[in-house]
Amino acid sequence: TTIHRLVRGYGPSEATRRLESRLEALGATAPEGPGVEELRSTPRASPDEVAALIGEWSGYTQVVGQTDRSPIGLYLRVDAGTPAGEFTFGGGPAHEIEYLVARGDSIHVGYMNRMTPRGMLVYEGVVEGDVFEGAFVLRGVVFRLPDGSELPRMVFRLERVKP
Repeated sequence: TTIHRLVRGYGPSEATRRLESRLEALGATAPEGPGVEELRSTPRASPDEVAALIGEWSGYTQVVGQTDRSPIGLYLRVDAGTPAGEFTFGGGPAHEIEYLVARGDSIHVGYMNRMTPRGMLVYEGVVEGDVFEGAFVLRGVVFRLPDGSELPRMVFRLERVKP
């Protein structure tokens, strides 16, 4: 967090102790897992590790328990030996892939959101044949809805359009 960076850089102070106490009183918590900076600096998976995902995909995201679906597309290619690509959203601006990791059978593909707090939106899923599906999560930050609750669970499903 910013406070931890201040303490590392300048040492503890009365101001940082007050801020930490205030955040604690508000119930603020640190994100589980790596922060945004660590996610952004994670080395990309190799083309071999994500070979099953290379190509063009089309599908949707959906809040669990709801029927509405939001269209998404994914295009993953290899540029100069490095996997690259983007997500598209029903006519909206594309989001360039900034995070691509293979963890066992799971592939995690993400990009930075364009709102506050800045976090990494990550599609964590498994490719089985011509289907890539899993959970759509916000990583690197703690985010609560205005009522204090967590974000609802979201899933995605993409089907291969072109290899």
